[in-house]
Amino acid sequence: MNAGSVIYLTGFMGSGKNTVGERLAVRLGLPFIDVDRTIEERHRLTIAEIFDTQGEAAFRQIETDAIRALSNLREGVIALGGGAFVQPGNLELIQNHGVTIWLDCPLHLIRKRLSKAAHRPLARDPERLAHLYEHRRLAYARADFRVEIVGDDPDEAAGRILLLLPQETETMQISRRDLALLLPAFAVKEASAQEAAIPSTAAKFEDLPVKVSGANKSRQVINGSTHSGYHVDMHITELPPGGAPHPPHHHVHEEMIMIQEGTMEVTISGKTTKLGPGSTAYIASNEEHGWKNAGSTKALYFVIALGRDKA
Repeated sequence: MNAGSVIYLTGFMGSGKNTVGERLAVRLGLPFIDVDRTIEERHRLTIAEIFDTQGEAAFRQIETDAIRALSNLREGVIALGGGAFVQPGNLELIQNHGVTIWLDCPLHLIRKRLSKAAHRPLARDPERLAHLYEHRRLAYARADFRVEIVGDDPDEAAGRILLLLPQETETMQISRRDLALLLPAFAVKEASAQEAAIPSTAAKFEDLPVKVSGANKSRQVINGSTHSGYHVDMHITELPPGGAPHPPHHHVHEEMIMIQEGTMEVTISGKTTKLGPGSTAYIASNEEHGWKNAGSTKALYFVIALGRDKA
């Protein structure tokens, strides 16, 4: 990794930002900075003590000041606090300064890791913890890259991050801005090594194979990686009156739907809209959503799911 490279790790508390960040920094030959530890050393108080004595609002200002002070850093791996990426002012500072990587750790693993973490003030209430986890995912999804955490091996996670990063050569000189532009290309290279890009195609509706699930029918159009490195899943679904493809849920990839026949009720983040033929809906990453046939005849609609991981 060249000089001028700054990598920010974001994610929920307990996702492994420090342990993964330390391994990553060693392997890249870069300094490692833990923002929370920097704050504690500067103020001679733990994060929990700052929360308890000064309140969360005061802590967030201290956190922003610490992140701003690090904006002069030319290279390094920086582990952010779990709430840092949620603050709009912090987000602008971070995204203008380096490349951001979200360590996406499942809640059950977070709970396991935090079960004995009494020093984390926001982890004391299990219900609030779950609410914060869901709320913050919307902010974390704005990171440049997402790395799924599937276990407790920080070296494995650091290794998968390294696959996204260009390797230094004696003749390559890369600025931070160049790094941000090049990372997607290396992500494409990794994806193409695992799965060949889908070719251009045109298909007649009647020629598409039908998959039946109960009273629902679906036709797969395409499903695979594109030449630009994204995973795309396009299918056509037919629902009977009152039918729904699945319960309300959320996921990292984004979805677009277009109604061809019938009347659909589409609910996004608790807001329900009734849509007819020709109507469309877009669901952003990690927004809870669901839909059903709200009419008295069949409903037919197209779905396009797009993301960096399989839908």
